[in-house]
Amino acid sequence: MTSQGSKEKDIVYEILEERISFLESLKSFHNNVIELIKKHTSGKSYTPAQLLQDIVAIIQSKFNLYVVNVLTINNVDRTLVLTARASKDPQLNASPGRFQIKIGEGITGSSAASGETIVANDVSKDPRYVRAPSVATKSELAVPVKLQSTIIGVLDVQNDLVNSFRRDFVQAMEDVAFNIGFILENKQLYDTLKTQSDQLEKEVDQKMREIQESESRYRNLLENASDSILTIERNGKITWANKAACLFLGLKAEELADANITSFVKKGSLHTIYLGLKEIMDGANTKRLEVSIVNAHNETRNVEISCSAIREKDDVVCVECIMRDITEKVIVENLKKNYTKTLEEAVDERTNLIKDTQRAAILAIANLAESIDTDTAGHLERIRGYSKSLAEELRAHPKYKNIITDEYIELLFDLSPLHDLGKVGIRDRILLKPDKLTKDEFTEMQEHTEIGARALKVAGEMIRRESVFSIGEMIARYHHEKWDGSGYPAVKIGDEVRPLRGEEIPLCARVVALADVYDALCSKRPYKEPFPHEVAKKIILDGAGKHFDPDVVQAFLKREQEFLKIKKQFADEKMAVTNPFVSKKAG
Repeated sequence: MTSQGSKEKDIVYEILEERISFLESLKSFHNNVIELIKKHTSGKSYTPAQLLQDIVAIIQSKFNLYVVNVLTINNVDRTLVLTARASKDPQLNASPGRFQIKIGEGITGSSAASGETIVANDVSKDPRYVRAPSVATKSELAVPVKLQSTIIGVLDVQNDLVNSFRRDFVQAMEDVAFNIGFILENKQLYDTLKTQSDQLEKEVDQKMREIQESESRYRNLLENASDSILTIERNGKITWANKAACLFLGLKAEELADANITSFVKKGSLHTIYLGLKEIMDGANTKRLEVSIVNAHNETRNVEISCSAIREKDDVVCVECIMRDITEKVIVENLKKNYTKTLEEAVDERTNLIKDTQRAAILAIANLAESIDTDTAGHLERIRGYSKSLAEELRAHPKYKNIITDEYIELLFDLSPLHDLGKVGIRDRILLKPDKLTKDEFTEMQEHTEIGARALKVAGEMIRRESVFSIGEMIARYHHEKWDGSGYPAVKIGDEVRPLRGEEIPLCARVVALADVYDALCSKRPYKEPFPHEVAKKIILDGAGKHFDPDVVQAFLKREQEFLKIKKQFADEKMAVTNPFVSKKAG
């Protein structure tokens, strides 16, 4: 009995000694942390990252722990990022920032999410634990690090033994976490304020030097400036003038006391100078005026005055005026205006003459082509009138507003009469045949589109105006194409040869196609009498989506009355005979 009691007593003593030793270790650790904090916060080279690293190293070595981490929250993606680590396993001493975990994930992430200390003395029994490869962790303690009430990170302590964390150890780690948060908060605030204070002091010193230097330069600049500079009160009284202003106005320095700007301004400019000064005194920042000045030598000069407010606090006390002599500039500008106006008129006149000559030449060529068959001069005038009318109407459509410009309409008006230019290359017996053409004859007749297009292309190349004649070329080549693809000529498109269809047909050709058919329907031919407008209109409407572009047909309907006016204005019986041939040898 005595032996058993002695053993129990020895066990109690052993537990007490172990407990006392642990408490002494905690006390020693606490003192070490306090000294470390003092050392870092008193040093100019202190950085939070270094302090954190030193703290985790003390914790790990003092209690022979497996690994101690400090993780801080990345507010961008809301993850915990490894900031400091100390471990007795060299492989775990990775560089901060290489490891991160989502908030709410694992024991560490759960502590950050809840803001509560989590003690897992056997991680195998805690479902929140996330096991990492090659890690010997068996117990884990996670303590949130806070700035006031905001969680900024987690102190994470792990050991390779179960039941490693007693209540007093947990309390010690919570104190460390609190100190970490407090130190970071105060150091961050101090560093921010110190940086801002130093920067502000530097900026103030720099600004003061700049202001002093600027004032000195400005005084010298004003006094010796080549421009006339003066200051004026609301009533026009001159309070100061530099050397150039005194010279310009014919004043001596001692005469400034009684001088008023209104005594130098011509009567026609008094209202301008008065309103300008009033606007500046009432709050406007700057004002530019042009007035006529008569100086003390009775010389009249045109001047430009730049007025700006001079303020004391928020009140405008006077106006600074910079006067520049622009007399010669005004004279030159007046001469230039007169010259430019004369030149523009001459250019317009010459341009119109050239355009008229070009139009006359185009009409002459078109008449030459048309005179081979039964078409009349009225036909050409009507074609270009119809085409222009349709284009003007289409321009109002959002679909075409960026395509149909004034130049486009002008070129369409000028070049549409050349749509059948290629007929000069077709034999007379085919052109003038009153009966229906045979298949071979019709095939030859179709060649007039290509003949005309080639001729216009060559013409454009000869005068280096391909872009201008390109519209005429497209009209000549494609005005017999049909919206449904049943027209001619056939061209190579990809791997097939076929007529164009739909919007593959150039817009200018689609416009002229309707204008040409309408005029043909309403004109007399050897094989038919002219159709009434209503009959021609019905044929055009029936051809929408088949022969004609539906948009062009709609434009025709909207311009129907204008078509009738053009048809009446250029009726065949009103037009002079323009056939230059008396006879022609048949092919």
